[in-house]
Amino acid sequence: MPHIASSSPTRRLLALLAITASLGAAAACGSSNAAGSNAESKAAASSSAGATTKVAIGVAAPTAEQSLPAVAAELGFFKAHGIEADVKLIPGGPQITAGLVGGSLDFGVYSAPGPEVGAVQKAPIKYVGVWTHKSNLGLVVAPGINSVEDLKGKAIAVSSPGTTTAIYTDMLLRKAGLDPATSVIRRNVGGQGAALSAFASGQVKAAIFGAPVTYTAVAKVPGAKILIDYSGEDFAWPYAGIVVTKSTADKKQDTISRVLAALQDAAKAYKDPAKADQIVAIISKFTSTTDLTLVRKSFDVAVAGIDTSMLPQEADHKNVLEQLAFTNPAAKGFPAADMVDKSFAEKLHGNG
Repeated sequence: MPHIASSSPTRRLLALLAITASLGAAAACGSSNAAGSNAESKAAASSSAGATTKVAIGVAAPTAEQSLPAVAAELGFFKAHGIEADVKLIPGGPQITAGLVGGSLDFGVYSAPGPEVGAVQKAPIKYVGVWTHKSNLGLVVAPGINSVEDLKGKAIAVSSPGTTTAIYTDMLLRKAGLDPATSVIRRNVGGQGAALSAFASGQVKAAIFGAPVTYTAVAKVPGAKILIDYSGEDFAWPYAGIVVTKSTADKKQDTISRVLAALQDAAKAYKDPAKADQIVAIISKFTSTTDLTLVRKSFDVAVAGIDTSMLPQEADHKNVLEQLAFTNPAAKGFPAADMVDKSFAEKLHGNG
C-alpha cells in the first residue's frame, strides 16, 4: 500500500503554507478560469468519446467509510463514469492537504478536522461531498482503565495535533473535567497503524481508533476494551468526505461531477445486502485488516451511517470549527460556509 512518511507538524505546516503561497502567485500570473473551463470541456468531450480522465485520490485513514473510493474502483463505478482513479492510502490529514495544494492529488478523502485545519491555515480547499456525518470511532483502553478519569497521568496516543483523534481526545478529557494540556501524557505517533503498535506494545494506555482498527486493538491486548463508542453518540461530524482545491472546483467541474457520481454509486452499493461480502473483502484488502469478522463489524456500522445524497452539511463543519478553536484561535469565527460546495451533490439529484 502506498505510503507517505510523516514529518514534524511544524515542517508540514511551513511546507503547506509555502506551497499555498506559490500557488497563489501562479494563479495571479497563469491562465484564466475561462481557459481552465475550456480545457475541462475538452476533457469532457474526450470522455464522452470513450477516453477516460485520470485522477489521483488520497485516502487518509484505513476505515470502512473512507474505503469508499477503493470500492468504487474495484466494482467498476469509476470506469463506468469515464474515470481512471489511482486510489492511495496516505495516512494523515496534513499529508492529504499538502498533496491537494501541491498538485500530487486531485481529490482527498478524509475526515474532519483535517480539511478544516487546512482551510484555517489558508489552504484553498473545500468539501464537495460527504457521505458520513457521524464518526465511527472508539476510545480503546488498556486493562485497569475503567473511566476517563483513570487516564489522568497516563500516556495516550494521538495521530498529531489538530487531527481527528487529537480533537476527540481533547473533547473527552474536557467532558471529564480534565485539562487536555496537562492531565495526560500525549504521544503524537502518526497514523492509526502507529497508534495500534504503540497500544499493543504497552507504550500507551489508550488511543482513539476508527473501525476496523478499533476492534483489532481490542483483540491484540487481552483485557482491553472500548470505553467510549462514538458511533452511538449523537454528535454531527463529517467523518468521510471528498475535498478538492478551489481551483479544481472552478476548472474541473465535469471531472468532479463524474467522480462524485461514481462514489454515490459505491455508497448505494454499501446499502445493497447482496454486495456486502464483496465490499467487505475490498475493505479488508484496502485497510490491510485480515480478520473478516472485524471488517464486517465495522462495515455494518458504516452502512448504518452512509448518506447516499453525498450532501455536505454546514452544521457538521460548524461543530468541527468550534472544537478546533480551543487550540487554534484562527478557527474562531471561521465561516463554515467557506468549507462546503453543495452544488455538485445537488446536481446528482437534478437540483443544481
